[in-house]
Amino acid sequence: MSKLVKLSAVSLALVAATAMSLGTTASAQERGRTVKVQGSGGKSVTAKTNRGVQNRSYYKSKSVETGSGKSASKYKQAGCENGVCQKTKQVSGPNGGSAGSETNRYFDENGNYVKDKSYTGVNGNTASKNVTRDGEGEKTVSKTGPEGKTKTRTRWITVD
Repeated sequence: MSKLVKLSAVSLALVAATAMSLGTTASAQERGRTVKVQGSGGKSVTAKTNRGVQNRSYYKSKSVETGSGKSASKYKQAGCENGVCQKTKQVSGPNGGSAGSETNRYFDENGNYVKDKSYTGVNGNTASKNVTRDGEGEKTVSKTGPEGKTKTRTRWITVD
């Protein structure tokens, strides 16, 4: 075997090992996939999915785009920091409108479990829901609709 062939094989192995180690490090934090389908009539669609961990939060995004330029997407993020767990969802449609929600879960200063959720509609309207549990059977739910009207209900649960 000639010296040039041996060096080429060693160089190729070194490049492959370096690429594999870099790929492993990146894939531990983020993964993605793209699929493109093209029909016989020339119409096409591309779907992309990405997921990973960034700043101690998990995220996932999905998008679809047609060959004519129409697209839709979905995004989710969840994580906990400083005693508050937060989840965010966002959806965008082909006409540019978007809607979403944000949820925060935590224990308040009295030790009650609290779940605050806010919603934003395509037209910008907002609504919210607050659930508080005291750990002794009391559950209070407050809902505020897009028109600003709030309804509150408290229930007690006893277990024998």
